[in-house]
Amino acid sequence: VREVAKHLDSFDAARRAEGISERQTRDTRDLIEKLFRECGFKTLASVQRHKVEEWLDAKAASGTGARRRNIYTEAVRTFLRWAVSCNRLLTDPLEGIARADQNDDVRRVRRALSEDELRRLLTATTLRPLAEFGRETVMLEPEDGKRANWTYAPLTLANIDAAVERARVKLEDKPDFIGEKVTLGRERALIVKTLAMTGLRRGELAALRIRNLYLDESQPFIKLDAKNEKNRQGNSIPLRSDLANDLREWIADRTARAQAVALEVPSLKFETEAARIRRGDQKPSAAAVTGTDKVFDVPNRHALVKILDKDYAVAGISKIDDRGRTVDVH
Repeated sequence: VREVAKHLDSFDAARRAEGISERQTRDTRDLIEKLFRECGFKTLASVQRHKVEEWLDAKAASGTGARRRNIYTEAVRTFLRWAVSCNRLLTDPLEGIARADQNDDVRRVRRALSEDELRRLLTATTLRPLAEFGRETVMLEPEDGKRANWTYAPLTLANIDAAVERARVKLEDKPDFIGEKVTLGRERALIVKTLAMTGLRRGELAALRIRNLYLDESQPFIKLDAKNEKNRQGNSIPLRSDLANDLREWIADRTARAQAVALEVPSLKFETEAARIRRGDQKPSAAAVTGTDKVFDVPNRHALVKILDKDYAVAGISKIDDRGRTVDVH
């Protein structure tokens, strides 16, 4: 009897062979593993429909929406149908399991940022990584005779510039660290600006490569890879000229930094490319020298939400407005 993990390894390989992206393959596996783990299924033969239905019912009682529950069900059924197709199971044990009615779901209503809110958010996002090291300490009023405690004052747009200056003084003997935080803030701000001005999803932005950017055209645009796009169409997205300029400068600076690191601590790949140049071969691309052609290092979904929540607070932006509409990553 094979453990489920071994079947999942084969399932993942089959999905990749179909052209399904690594990200989607990984997300589907995460859903299957969670359901199997919480239902106690360790082998394919142990999967039982009534246990899955009980698990889904418990999820509904805890507030998980119908759409999310259906996503779990479909992920597992896709896996089980594959297992039947390659004779790892005789029948699908979840055949006939009902889908939850998504019409009753209370869906999140999104709202867009206003121009002023976006401007404030970009300021907060740019400065906060370094400003965090220059926050002032304030004394909390003691309660019931207890001794006073100290804490850091919250960052706001009114005090963030002063916090940045304090951080620079505090860290003056660590210029490389200061540079890292400045670059991090610049990258985060450009991630936010790109998301806001293109409508890309987090995963689509994370999958973006330099070859997807057409920045020197009369109308700059992004050409998505079909496998990384939700609708699998490989659409083109026009870019505002200021965003195109920002992306062009970011890629040039990122490539220069990566090449400097490679020269300082050469890798085998870099040495191989350098030898080619010495032999008179064609100069390699920036991607070959740096070892990566990703446009951004985008944090995972949960980390990005936490980062933005802190930036909203600094920018004075309410995540949920008085009409119940939410600002989120997408």
